[in-house]
Amino acid sequence: MVKKIISLCLSMLVLASVLTTPLLAAAEDLEKAGGYIQLSPPNATEGMLMTALIMSGAAQPLDAISTNYILEVDNAVSQGVNIYEPDAIIGLSAAGMNASNVQNGKLLADLAQDCLTTNNPDLLADTLLALASGGYSFPSGSISVETMLARLMSTQKGNGSFGLEDQGNMLTTAKALTSLAYYKKYDGVQQAVANGGGFMVQNQTETSVFPSDTGNNVASTAACITALSLNGHDTSVLEGKNAIKYLLSAQNSNGGFGSHIGASSDEENSILGTIALYSHTVINTSIFDFSDNLATTLPQPVVTTEPEVEPTPEQTPEPTTEETTEETSEKLEVSTVFMVLGFCVVIGASIPIIIIKVIKRNT
Repeated sequence: MVKKIISLCLSMLVLASVLTTPLLAAAEDLEKAGGYIQLSPPNATEGMLMTALIMSGAAQPLDAISTNYILEVDNAVSQGVNIYEPDAIIGLSAAGMNASNVQNGKLLADLAQDCLTTNNPDLLADTLLALASGGYSFPSGSISVETMLARLMSTQKGNGSFGLEDQGNMLTTAKALTSLAYYKKYDGVQQAVANGGGFMVQNQTETSVFPSDTGNNVASTAACITALSLNGHDTSVLEGKNAIKYLLSAQNSNGGFGSHIGASSDEENSILGTIALYSHTVINTSIFDFSDNLATTLPQPVVTTEPEVEPTPEQTPEPTTEETTEETSEKLEVSTVFMVLGFCVVIGASIPIIIIKVIKRNT
């Protein structure tokens, strides 16, 4: 009986190891990815970079990096700089700041205006995700969530893909499913997500790639991993294929990602790759929901101080020229004395020998 219990325990340990090893590996590679993207601190136009830094653990809400980003966005909005509002709103939420309290909610107001008449599925999906990131709502009288959802789902094709063209594409479909994951309580959303997921799986290649129309298979695969993970699917085993394995094979030694295996790392693909790895480690988790504990007032700039340098031990001062000359003279004098003494010793020892020889000659 004891042997059976021990055998059962060992089997469970092996199974646990098999199940957790891929997640641990993904977590390690996520840390590497964070190390690459943190080389370029985000500016006001790089909200998704800020988001990826938070997800990778390379930055924390309201730390020095996040605070700098928040203040840059605030300044950019006040100066009328053209930035993509959905990304900025998501970045602010990730950084720990309530976007409604940045320049009196101008980002949200401007985005609501942009969405009044659009049917662009990318903008609609990004906007819905931005609203979900902080639990935001548009000003009263603006376009409603229901209207945006209806417009977005109207761009879904018969094969389940999303896009403006006759045929949808993988990247837009991934964006749509990522945002729709937060609105499943609305009519028709769950079916739209199921159909979109079906399109992804049907078009996934034997090498586990979710192919892109533009050839950037890393971007499309990473985006699909995120979308499917948010909707509860493990893409390392989905339909017997391993999209995570493909993504990791495209990760470079510096932690970043390029557009395909062997391509040099770039920021866009590295951001998507980082978010995908994070989504895989926390499958079926609302990774874009940062609504808890958002600050309502702008943080103060973080003053960085130079680290104190410990004083080096005092060194013996170099001797001056005069001291060196005196020291050399003293050494010469001592040397001369010893030479003279030595000579005297030799001569003194030789005198008795000379006297003995002289006596012998005279006898």
